Amino acid sequence: MHDNENAPSALRLEPTSTPAYRAASDDMGCVSPLQVFSQVESLVIEKSRLANDASEQLRQQTYKLQQIIDGMRDSLVVLDGAGKIEQFNMAWRKLAVENGNPGLQGCDIGDSYLEFCLSKCESTYRGVSTSLGTAQPFEFEYVFAGPLESRRYLLRGTPLPAGGAVLLHIDITDRYREAISQRMTEAVFENANDVILICKPGGELIMANPQAASVFERPDLAGVQLHSLLCKDFMKVRGREAIRLLRRGESWRGEARARLSDGRLIPFWGSASVVRSEQSAESYWIVIASNIAPLKEAQALLSRQAFYDELTGLPNRRFFQENLISAISRSTRHGEGLALIYIDIDQFKLVNDTYGHDAGDAFLTQVAQRLRSHVREVDLIARMGGDEFTIILEAVKRDTDVVGVCQKLIEALKPVIKVGQYELFARCSIGISRFPQDASDEVSLLRCADLAMYKAKQSGRNRVCFYSLAMDAANRQRAEIERGMNLGLAKGGFYTVFQPIVCINSDRLVAVEALMRWRCPDGSMIGPDVFIPIAEESGLIHALGESILRDAVRLVRRWEKQSIESIRVNVNVSSVQLQKKFSAVLARVIEEERITPSRISVEITESAIMENFDACVAELHKIRSVGVSVALDDFGTGYSSLSYLRNLPISALKMDRSFVRDVHENSRDQAIFRAVLTMASELGIDVVAEGVEHYQHVSVLSGLGCRLMQGYFFSPALPVGGAPDGNIKAEWADQMTKAMKHEYLDD
Repeated sequence: MHDNENAPSALRLEPTSTPAYRAASDDMGCVSPLQVFSQVESLVIEKSRLANDASEQLRQQTYKLQQIIDGMRDSLVVLDGAGKIEQFNMAWRKLAVENGNPGLQGCDIGDSYLEFCLSKCESTYRGVSTSLGTAQPFEFEYVFAGPLESRRYLLRGTPLPAGGAVLLHIDITDRYREAISQRMTEAVFENANDVILICKPGGELIMANPQAASVFERPDLAGVQLHSLLCKDFMKVRGREAIRLLRRGESWRGEARARLSDGRLIPFWGSASVVRSEQSAESYWIVIASNIAPLKEAQALLSRQAFYDELTGLPNRRFFQENLISAISRSTRHGEGLALIYIDIDQFKLVNDTYGHDAGDAFLTQVAQRLRSHVREVDLIARMGGDEFTIILEAVKRDTDVVGVCQKLIEALKPVIKVGQYELFARCSIGISRFPQDASDEVSLLRCADLAMYKAKQSGRNRVCFYSLAMDAANRQRAEIERGMNLGLAKGGFYTVFQPIVCINSDRLVAVEALMRWRCPDGSMIGPDVFIPIAEESGLIHALGESILRDAVRLVRRWEKQSIESIRVNVNVSSVQLQKKFSAVLARVIEEERITPSRISVEITESAIMENFDACVAELHKIRSVGVSVALDDFGTGYSSLSYLRNLPISALKMDRSFVRDVHENSRDQAIFRAVLTMASELGIDVVAEGVEHYQHVSVLSGLGCRLMQGYFFSPALPVGGAPDGNIKAEWADQMTKAMKHEYLDD
């Protein structure tokens, strides 16, 4: 535009009176509301002064002014003093019509802006009328939902001197979002749990978040070199690689270790990348890292829990199995031998049952320490579970070397183990298998060592046994017997027989001993000496024991119905049954069958009692409290200690058949019998001689004062319905025949 003296002043872009937002930028050629007002005022004055002479020029200036305001990005509307619309630009039309602003849509020149907008959207424009009335500039923000998205606007009003105002609807959505984004970024930076570092290329820190200052224990990290925060070992290899990638503009990700001022190392998992500034050509390194020390500690704990026994601290079964595979592989490569030692602590269950599981745990911990201290550092010792341990000996040359190690282990366990107020002793059974002689894989090698350990237990415990092929056959036989016992229990293969106990002085039947027999489906018989130990080990003894107890109690019930008085039934009970509270089973069965408890007597062996003396004695007292008497079976073959005999709640001793066999020829056996009979008489205890097979036994024993006898001389064990040999002519034989008739077992 060319200046002349009659033309209005050229438009100038001046800052508005409110600095929060700029209406338009200078380089776009836009004007502010105040400038528009000045121009309009100039046109009015010029119109009055020049009248018709300048009308054409005024029209042109007005046209140019409209073009200028139509070129504005922001929406503009001019109101007169009454609040009616005098002028608007294309941006306002677009805002009002195309975007569907509920307050502006349908408004045109001559319409009352305030009346129209307030009726359409009072909540948005409620402050306009008040602000116009004060003739003061004003502004406020509002949001409206268009057809595609919600937009945020700044409504800025500039009053005109002659009345009215210029209103600008400034779209501030993008700037608002940028401000929100900036605030969110700052919040993330300030509150992130990860370490965030911003560096110049090369590694000089220019910014660090509070978490970084906390982790590195340095309030100000600006100016610090990144490499000085990392350990030297990391920088030598991986750190250099990371720097090379960053200098090429690439990213790095991985694990690093940072060094604190006190020398502590902290593991981090992080990433580093290059970011370029939008405002300049400068680039920065952004490092984001997570402190993974807690994760590492958790992983170490999980690994320890997965591979180590919590109680003893030794490697566990899983760790052992994986290392056994590796040991076999090494032995194969080097052509060397390997030995696997399998250790089981003898009678450990008694420790738990007698002193409690806490004492048992303390006991096992000390056992593990002793075992560990007597093997080489290169030898792996592991706890397989319970009271079982294994040791892998590599580079083994001779069996004698392995035996020497085992003997050291046995000797190491001999000293007393103190657990609280208790003094305990540990003994162990050890089985050995060898690679490659006995087995070629880890599963078979472990099985062979287990079989050898089991053989050591069967051989008397506290000893060492090498695996042999014969053990496989014995193990298969044992498994077959156990399977057959389960079938026998289910299908009636087991039955009870009764052997008489006779009083020689009165020639009366005083008791019968209930004994279990097993007939296989093929008709063959398996003796108690074979199946009872297997029943005890497998736990089947409890079912067998209750079965024979019920047969005994039912026999007594039938006798009481038939008025057969005084005869007792003796039932054998193992230590395994006593440990499972046999007294409760006994009381329950007697109550269910409704018999006199004194008609039942329980027989328990010396060796069974001594396996866990205190617990067994306590259980025997409970049995006595039920009303059932107790007899000590196989007396003389176990400990035969008078110091414990006086504490046992027993009413009878059954002298083992080994003392009876030669009693008619052996004066020592006679002396032993005489001493036992004297002692028992003083204690008020009966003595029963077992294994009486011929008349000489009866004659000598009766001469020594023994009045109660049992054995084949009188009768073998008979099933219900059986009777003693008809050649025997004695009162007890008639009693036995009568007592064992079939009808007495019928309900």
